[in-house]
Amino acid sequence: MHNPITYLETKHNELHNGFKGWLAKQSLPVEAAVMTLTGAAKGAVFGGFTGAFAKDSSTAPPPDDSINPNTMASFQKSQVAVIKFTQSKYCYILR
Repeated sequence: MHNPITYLETKHNELHNGFKGWLAKQSLPVEAAVMTLTGAAKGAVFGGFTGAFAKDSSTAPPPDDSINPNTMASFQKSQVAVIKFTQSKYCYILR
């Protein structure tokens, strides 16, 4: 059996290149509209991830020694993972 990650990456690259080729053939207004929509979609995904993992400063208690260090370390690892994912090649429509 083939490696599923390699297969998905190949399919992703095929779709991406096909989309970029199609977009290059479009008129400027169509390209602008498509780029605007894809930018809005990327912003929504990024905002959803960061909003889900961000601390709400209006309801969060002030930092003190009562916070479990293991919990805080886990939270910080989650934040790093989200940031790395949103910056990876798997989290974009156009680059």
